[in-house]
Amino acid sequence: MSIETHILGYPRVCRRRRHKWALEKYWKGKIGAAELHAAMAEIRADNLQAQADAGLTMLTVGDFAYYDHVMELAASLGVVPARHAEAKTGLDRCFAMGRGTATAPACEMKKWLNTNYHYFVPELAKDQKFEAQAADDRPPDAAAQAEAAAKAHQLPVKAAVTGPLTFLWLAKIEGGDEAAKLKLAPGLAKAYAAMAARLKAAGVAWLQLDEPALSLELPEPWLAALAELYEPLLAAERPKVLVANAYGALGPRLERVAALKIDGLHIDMRNSAPEELARANELLAGRVLSVGAVDGRNVWRANLPGLREALAPLAQRDGGLWVGSSCPLLHVPMDLEGEDPAGELRTSGRFAFARQKLDEIAALGRGLADKPAAGDEELFKTAPELPLRDPGWAVGGSAAGPLKPSERPGDKGWKDTVLPTTTIGSLPQTSAIRKARSEWQKGAIDDAAYQSRMKEEIKACVEEQEELGLDVLVHGECERNDMVQYFGELLDGIVETKSGWVQSYGSRSTRPCVIAADVKRPAPMTVEWSKYAASLTAKPMKAMLTGPVTIICWSFPRADVPRIETALQISEALRAEVADLEAAGLPVIQIDEPALREGLPLAEADRKAYLEQAVHAFNEIVKESKAQIHTHMCYGEFGDVVDAIAAMDADVISLETSRTDMAVLAELVDSGHRAGVGPGIYDVHAPRVPGVDEMRRLLELAQQRIPRERLWVNPDCGLKTRAWPETRESLRNMVAAAKALREGAA
Repeated sequence: MSIETHILGYPRVCRRRRHKWALEKYWKGKIGAAELHAAMAEIRADNLQAQADAGLTMLTVGDFAYYDHVMELAASLGVVPARHAEAKTGLDRCFAMGRGTATAPACEMKKWLNTNYHYFVPELAKDQKFEAQAADDRPPDAAAQAEAAAKAHQLPVKAAVTGPLTFLWLAKIEGGDEAAKLKLAPGLAKAYAAMAARLKAAGVAWLQLDEPALSLELPEPWLAALAELYEPLLAAERPKVLVANAYGALGPRLERVAALKIDGLHIDMRNSAPEELARANELLAGRVLSVGAVDGRNVWRANLPGLREALAPLAQRDGGLWVGSSCPLLHVPMDLEGEDPAGELRTSGRFAFARQKLDEIAALGRGLADKPAAGDEELFKTAPELPLRDPGWAVGGSAAGPLKPSERPGDKGWKDTVLPTTTIGSLPQTSAIRKARSEWQKGAIDDAAYQSRMKEEIKACVEEQEELGLDVLVHGECERNDMVQYFGELLDGIVETKSGWVQSYGSRSTRPCVIAADVKRPAPMTVEWSKYAASLTAKPMKAMLTGPVTIICWSFPRADVPRIETALQISEALRAEVADLEAAGLPVIQIDEPALREGLPLAEADRKAYLEQAVHAFNEIVKESKAQIHTHMCYGEFGDVVDAIAAMDADVISLETSRTDMAVLAELVDSGHRAGVGPGIYDVHAPRVPGVDEMRRLLELAQQRIPRERLWVNPDCGLKTRAWPETRESLRNMVAAAKALREGAA
């Protein structure tokens, strides 16, 4: 019996970031819709060619999106907020939902399960109708992508689409009525059945319905809705259906899924116990069992000999065996070929990016079928040993314990005004900053010249903030390329990539580092920049650091080292940095942990230990600090971590709240949180400039939940990706809103 090989999805962002530049040119009016579609079609064609060249036996389409796959699926189903429905074209509607317009805010953004990818939350009406929209100039849907793939390659095509259960679970409905959301299941099921029929007509052999929500411990009414959502689809004219779970284990939900009359099931082997795979093999007898054997979340080379040995008993199973990626490869960089040929990433033989993972999957399939190809022998060699860890390094600090409210007083450090204004840290990265950094990296200017240019930019940032009337200033992070990469380049044990771009949301990408060895701080990392900025003003200057959980979550850590050990190594490095910043006279220090919620395990049984360890790692940094400590978090469902937030030894926490109308603050109050709070009052992830009245309204909402003496006023997140004109106007409006509220109260 043949072994099929496939992936759940491929990166949209290639190493030269053609995806980003095409979008940016379109938004700036430099190219039209036809040119944008042509650029995106070229990237999709390259992605398909890579799958074919690697020797995969099935091509995956439908995973590609211009902005976000959930948002584009919503638009194709007619789920478009009324405020965006009047956009001239389908393409404009999609971008309005993601970026907002001058008059209409964008859709809410959340993290895709426990990853750093952000999806846009579909907004449902209680009487929502799901209707296929005219294609006009929207990003092409799975059917259109499948037709193009079928013309170019003589291979079966599988269309990947977010499944109906996950789509409904992740969407929000007016009024927050979950029962009303479930009542929409029959209409959504009918729309998916119609979609399946279109895919069948387009020549799609298999429909992959991604259901990562099945990794969550869903309430019983949602599990009961599975049959209601799937039966109309499975009874329709359709391709064969593969339900794909990822990012976690199915656990007790396995039986419910297997009871559906689906043609196959994908199991995330990297996150499931061996017993779950064995049980799935039994339940899927006569049907396809797909195993996500190659890790789609990390860049370490797969242990192909070990995987072949583990999967060999399934090679001849009744119904067939597929092998693939554990999840879509969206979360790893595109290709190792973009890295330094003489660097560790290329020479050590330890790493595999998305393109190399295609080769691993294809080789594993051939190995299980006993049909090796040229080059497979090299891939099946055991990966080189990882670097030995330092036997002299010991985990410091007291052991993590139960969460308890922070012991730090909420007014510690500077605070001499009501509703103080500040920003999250980064200010616009201008073309002059990027040009100077590029010249420095290429050796066109020396260290002294680069530092001089950065000081000029920092001085300009300080002057801008003083002119705007902000109360607590920042130096703008002009010298930083990325909030994790910057520290990765300065800490021992962390390797940075050259072209390892990974999509965060829309056109925005990051370059995660690789934590390859013990992490140590060889020298101060931020002190001189912050000290210089403080010397330019009489106002308090806030220093910014990135916390240990975020550095780990937004990097590729070693799987053989417990994360708490790596986190405490980073904590020790940051504790020393905090001490040096205090000695340099910085009165306010912000330690960002935006990934705290993101790292939360999907299995509820594992969450308590994770949160205790995460809070412990943060508190170890600041336990001796006399400065006012801030932290920042964004784009997460904070209700799951409010107790942890209350237990962090931070004097002020700033949160993303503008897209959710301050909803999280009620949960924060209920948790016993008593420190300062800076609820973001404008959305920095969209180019629109909110007015004074809009921001004042949000502040008034915040005051209903948080006493005004504990409130800070700030944007949702850092301003690195924005331009100065919109930033200047938005911050001026923010300061005016705070001033109006102060004067109104007086």
